[in-house]
Amino acid sequence: MAEEGGGENEREDSREFERRRGSNDREEKHSSLKLLGDTHLNNGTVSLTRDLPVPSSGSGRALYSRPIRFRQSKNHSPASFRTFFSFSVTNLNPSSIGGGLAFVLSPDDDSLGDAGGSLGLAAAATKFVAVEFDTLMGAEFKDINGNHVGVDLNSMVSAKVFDLGFINVDLKSGDTVNVD
Repeated sequence: MAEEGGGENEREDSREFERRRGSNDREEKHSSLKLLGDTHLNNGTVSLTRDLPVPSSGSGRALYSRPIRFRQSKNHSPASFRTFFSFSVTNLNPSSIGGGLAFVLSPDDDSLGDAGGSLGLAAAATKFVAVEFDTLMGAEFKDINGNHVGVDLNSMVSAKVFDLGFINVDLKSGDTVNVD
């Protein structure tokens, strides 16, 4: 989530893919994803990390497996996209703190960034745009707290940030968060 790459312009979002292929075939539904690092399928959902003993930490990335054009081929103007996904952050080991996840746009489809507070971004692609759902207050990234969403432009220091507590969202609650 970070981690976590996603779908874009000339893509099938997961809902369209399910309708076209049939929602009963979970394996085909996930065939458009490339899973890196600790990422694995778990009861029809994508899990980005595995349960590891402290002090170990992991990192995973789920990517849309086909390249996406961000410029329209006829006039080279920027293309737009829309996506929807849901996630939940669960912590089965109270002495372990994960960093959260990120929705990433990047030309890099092979690197797996650093685990923990880096959300799998740092040391991965040098060029990226990410929306981070951060559950760890990292002073080195100038985070405002351990419950925020931020927009990252080629850096883990967010260009824009919003405290999710203002809208009563707690990323570490285990509740489903819908992103649209």
